[in-house]
Amino acid sequence: MWLLVFAGFLWVAGVNCTATDKITQHILSDVVALASELEELKQDVAWLRTMRHIEEENGRSGRQLSPRVNNTGPVYTTYNIWGRRHCPTSSEEIYSGVAGGEYYSHTGGASDFQCLPMDPIYARTAPNEQSTRGLMYPVQYMGSWPNNAAYTASVNHDVPCAVCRARRSTHITVPARNVCPSGWTLEYKGFLLAAYQHSSSYDRSQYICVDELFETVPSTGSSVYAAQLFPAEGKCTSGGGLPCSPYIEGYELTCAVCSI
Repeated sequence: MWLLVFAGFLWVAGVNCTATDKITQHILSDVVALASELEELKQDVAWLRTMRHIEEENGRSGRQLSPRVNNTGPVYTTYNIWGRRHCPTSSEEIYSGVAGGEYYSHTGGASDFQCLPMDPIYARTAPNEQSTRGLMYPVQYMGSWPNNAAYTASVNHDVPCAVCRARRSTHITVPARNVCPSGWTLEYKGFLLAAYQHSSSYDRSQYICVDELFETVPSTGSSVYAAQLFPAEGKCTSGGGLPCSPYIEGYELTCAVCSI
């Protein structure tokens, strides 16, 4: 600040000599430059004080928070594998478990499926069954598939699952194909399954991609209260449906989970 005051004094005093004017102009220019540098230095000092304050607060609270974002670390994507007890060897397994969903004939509740871990943690529980709740049931393979022995052997068994992490940035589920687009990595392939489509006694669900090998949860195999999965078929007719040139009426639909 004193530099600016000194510059103002020189300007007001004014020296008539041409040579002195040139010297004054040089001095003024230098003073302005120094004032600008001083202001930048003050801003840097203020920033450093703020960063030191953040570090001290984080140290007192036990947190390790960085004011700057680190974009140099590895990038991951997570996905569920349905119908398998464990993740593919190309991915890291976060946890394995069993598929859960709403009972097949309930008109309320959720329509999606969850991969439930085998070590649940409870909090603030109320004893006994409550009438005003959503309900979670196991998910079972259902229906017939004469030319698929692995699926036939799995019927009435509970569906296993796992949550996986791949060292890639994103993933997609490709329906009706069991190969990935060019440049993508195949995590697993299988078939589309969903709830039964054809009766007022069944409620809707999501489509999920179930691994083609159809593993089951051990010690299951009897028909119980459960959410249910059936193979999904393509429907193409002259009266409406999928395009009949690529899709074939009644053929079970494949799927692939791909990452890149």
